[in-house]
Amino acid sequence: MRTQKITYWDSAHRESLVVLAIAGWVFPATSEDLPRQLMCGHETARAATYLVDHSECLPPDFGIIGVTVSGRGMIRLDECEVTVGPGQAFLLDSARPYRYWLPEGWPPWEFLYFLSSGEDFQHHLRLCLASAGPTPAVGIGSPLAQTIDRVVQELTRIELLDAEAAALYAYEVVMALRRTVLAPAPVVAVPVQAALDYLQSHLADELNVASLAQVAGLSRAHFTRLFQREVGCAPVTYVMRQRLHQACALLAHSNLSIQAISAHCGFTEVTYFYNRFKRMCGCTPRHFRLHIRNDGIPLGMDASTKL
Repeated sequence: MRTQKITYWDSAHRESLVVLAIAGWVFPATSEDLPRQLMCGHETARAATYLVDHSECLPPDFGIIGVTVSGRGMIRLDECEVTVGPGQAFLLDSARPYRYWLPEGWPPWEFLYFLSSGEDFQHHLRLCLASAGPTPAVGIGSPLAQTIDRVVQELTRIELLDAEAAALYAYEVVMALRRTVLAPAPVVAVPVQAALDYLQSHLADELNVASLAQVAGLSRAHFTRLFQREVGCAPVTYVMRQRLHQACALLAHSNLSIQAISAHCGFTEVTYFYNRFKRMCGCTPRHFRLHIRNDGIPLGMDASTKL
């Protein structure tokens, strides 16, 4: 088999979207470390007939990294459905059944995506899934979105001759994903940093805006304004995200029960923890843990370890 260029989907599928840019290749199987398939694009789904369904018949060991540019789309993972909006990434692994589509009556959904197979690509993708979940907020101007956009533009202009060349692009995109979702927190104002340091070590405790403002040495109103400006979200939103991110790490890398993890992350009721977790990750804590472990990520691995 020789390298083959992918032209695209069937005509019925193409009628439901606007293809702004697309490139794809299938390569001979030479090594498990190298991609057998690569595809990337910039598309706008414009009709409710748009549907990508891998809920039953899954291509082998590949992953998709996408970022919504505008509009909203719907993704179904196992039995859970989650919406992805502007600046939100979607990380999909073929080991887990999924489908994504544009629901009836919704405005057009514009997104960038990069698809690749290969063990190295899968390894880093799954580390990011374990740390950030399947739909992390990354921003349209993030390193990930900019890298996929540039790679799509480059690959629509050139011919990839072999899997080795494809592997370089796959590595570049997945490293941009790591920098985006596993990057250290940016430098912020000293009072806000004091509050961030405090809440990170007190996630199991009751945390509210008044107590965080006291740690920062500011009035509640001043602290809230400064925190929003420096961090980009409200204090209560940030606390919830950190609790859920910690829960993801514990589910992936510990043998603690889900009830114990819920309490350790500051949730007084397990049902509330389930609801918030499902809302962020698109699945229950139990499904998340089973997915991570069945995919072979060893317990104790630090998903934030630098290369």
